[in-house]
Amino acid sequence: MASEIERIDTLLSRCHRLRNEWITEELGDSVVASFVRNIARNSAANIVQRMIAPDDCFPRTAIPRLWNSMRSLGGAVPEEPRSVNSDADGLRALDTAVLWLTTKRAWLQPATPVKSAVDSERDSDKKRNQPFGPMYIGRHGSFRLMAVMTDLDAQMVKPDDVADVEFTVCDERDQDTELFRGRLPVKETVLSVPETNCWNGDGGYGGYNFRWDVPAKTFPNPKIPYLLRFIVTLKSGMISSGLAFRIRATDPPIHTNPEVVVDGPIPPKSIQWNGRLHPIPPTPWQLANYMWHRDKAAETDVCLAVWNDQVKSSTLKTNISRANDALRKARVPRILRQENGWVIWKMLQ
Repeated sequence: MASEIERIDTLLSRCHRLRNEWITEELGDSVVASFVRNIARNSAANIVQRMIAPDDCFPRTAIPRLWNSMRSLGGAVPEEPRSVNSDADGLRALDTAVLWLTTKRAWLQPATPVKSAVDSERDSDKKRNQPFGPMYIGRHGSFRLMAVMTDLDAQMVKPDDVADVEFTVCDERDQDTELFRGRLPVKETVLSVPETNCWNGDGGYGGYNFRWDVPAKTFPNPKIPYLLRFIVTLKSGMISSGLAFRIRATDPPIHTNPEVVVDGPIPPKSIQWNGRLHPIPPTPWQLANYMWHRDKAAETDVCLAVWNDQVKSSTLKTNISRANDALRKARVPRILRQENGWVIWKMLQ
């Protein structure tokens, strides 16, 4: 039973990644063709490794393999699409596969029965002490976070069923002391986002997001990791057990208030540090801007973000060196470096 559920989770994860790679209907066929050429020229690229198999560069080949994997799980499988001639066909096929896999998983592992109010209150105390992963707080302004409910489909919980969401933040080194406590305005923050990296409630696999800003000044030290915890209360007064959250930090918004000093890359080609602007060439600026709120990134992802294509290693190395020259002149206490296919930050002594 456990192995089947693990196989289903693996297939769902692969469908999720593959769908994200091919949301290109609004971008045009030229972008898709360029993307396929990039993969053909860089067969060892990390982006290929994240797909179902190294040769699955387009839904035309990925969909048959996915259906074969679904048949191996047993049971009646939806009819396999006879042809995948466009991105739209591929995305529809993936949505069908996700719905079938999610339903099968729910049959193998049914949702937890609804508990009494007393049991739910006891569970809420347990959940209050469960960390959901570390996060890092920005130097200034606010830090945006997104939490995705990944089990809403199995629990048949809709946004309208959620009465309240409470979150607390604590220092990872002192998990018993709460630094910040707040509540999410459910009506404003529970969103259905079928067009981004989540499916809707019918498609399952986590279709509802919470988004909010946490003021960075709340936290004493921006360089250490903090833990974020959630309590979800349903309108029935019950705590829904088994709701899982995936935490993802996004770049903080650029402040338009001139009185707020935000260290980092400033468009179009400057870096601000300690309230002073320093020039930086355009391409190195794009490098620094992409990496600023990341601990590390794959070289292939950096190239796609900066050049929209794969480039020679020497080109990447040269622009990293130019970016580091500008960072040193600005007295930023860290520089970029390449290490085993990754671009990472190195703190200066």
